[in-house]
Amino acid sequence: MRYTHLSLGERYQIYALKEASHSIKFIVGELNRSSSTISRELRRNKSLRGYRPKHAHTTAKARRANNAFTIVSNVWDWVIAKLKLQWSPEQIAGVHGGISHMSIYRYLWTDKRQGGGLWQCLRRKAKPYRQRLTDETRGRINDRVSIHKRPQVVEDRSRIGDWDSKHRIRYSLTSFSVALGVLI
Repeated sequence: MRYTHLSLGERYQIYALKEASHSIKFIVGELNRSSSTISRELRRNKSLRGYRPKHAHTTAKARRANNAFTIVSNVWDWVIAKLKLQWSPEQIAGVHGGISHMSIYRYLWTDKRQGGGLWQCLRRKAKPYRQRLTDETRGRINDRVSIHKRPQVVEDRSRIGDWDSKHRIRYSLTSFSVALGVLI
């Protein structure tokens, strides 16, 4: 299900149902929205006089992210000029402050899909910038086998490498030769 922002009409429905003392669960069923969406709406957008739909709509619009589609064209002209001077999107975002580097990358790759050549102004013309907020892959072991599926020879501890640290310490206290054999 694709997420869409609440409309002003939906906010008026929330207001009317809330004034009629209906629960959030009932409002969720009426508007076919997630319960977290409705409860977040009521929590974030209330004024001193309680929840008011017009005030809620105004504050929600003010809070929306400044993305690549809402940035004015003269800012994009400035960004394009800096890209042609071989500035990176991170440098541009650092100097301007009103635009993020991700918005610049989104703009560049959208332009490339439409047949434009702005992507060639990037220093590194490889694959698109990968956002690292999703699946973290660092520190993972490929083809990892669970400890529960290890072979029986490991349970027997007949080889030196199969001994874990607690067994090493226990045997090193009782017998110097076992500890010496395990540590070597």
